[in-house]
Amino acid sequence: MNSSSIFLILLAGLLGLLLVVNLVLAITVILKMRGRGEAATMKYSWNRPFIRGWKHPDLRALMVGWTLALILVSVVFCVLMVAILTM
Repeated sequence: MNSSSIFLILLAGLLGLLLVVNLVLAITVILKMRGRGEAATMKYSWNRPFIRGWKHPDLRALMVGWTLALILVSVVFCVLMVAILTM
């Protein structure tokens, strides 16, 4: 196994870990919003709780984490695709 294969495996593992973190943060925000009586958030898409979650001051830390996780997922995915295409 050469170093490029190890790099791809590590990138794929990091992407998987970030996707799990993203999912956990999203579900946490959605469930906390449902606890406040916003039950309609589950009927629509993930955009509604993502946008409406910013108005709650106690959810802002979770929202920042969710945003950073989304950004990191995008960056790691792009790096992984570039690494795969240049092999």
